[in-house]
Amino acid sequence: MMRRWKAYLKTTPEQEDEAAGMIASLLQIAAGLCWLSATVEVAWFFRAGCPSWLQPSIFVHHVLLGTTQRLSGAETVVRVAGLVLSAAIYDRVARIAAHCGRGAVFTRVNVVALQAIGWLSIARQVVEALGLSLLDAAFGLPVPVHPEVSHNVGSLSTTVLPFVIAWIFQRGVKIQEELDDVV
Repeated sequence: MMRRWKAYLKTTPEQEDEAAGMIASLLQIAAGLCWLSATVEVAWFFRAGCPSWLQPSIFVHHVLLGTTQRLSGAETVVRVAGLVLSAAIYDRVARIAAHCGRGAVFTRVNVVALQAIGWLSIARQVVEALGLSLLDAAFGLPVPVHPEVSHNVGSLSTTVLPFVIAWIFQRGVKIQEELDDVV
């Protein structure tokens, strides 16, 4: 039985390249959808000056998200910033997948991309946790007394993960350089 599973798990380099390309493409689509959503959010906020052909698609977008009410300027800024940061994260992960698909796994480029993902994740957490409160305070609106912290504990572990993986990749780069020197 185990031999049968091993046969299914074996892949050729061409299959791995194809899979990495598909993953990179899907991640680029996700990044594009984030950019599109950010654009729609801005258009929704300024919908009075929005072209008439875009009005129905904006409404459908917000019905799908369940937010048919108009957001304040602060809420729009926070939501758009979160979407832009998410798009940047998806783009970096797609680049890593594309590099890995070409066989370039433990490279300095991937280490830098992973570190960028970590910093972008931290920025997204800050925007989501503090952005709305700070913007509301700046505009003189009441700031919530008890900010929601429960989701930030789980998000903290996923924010630290790219830095840990970058450290692992950096060790892989050093090992690979040592092997290249030996050969």
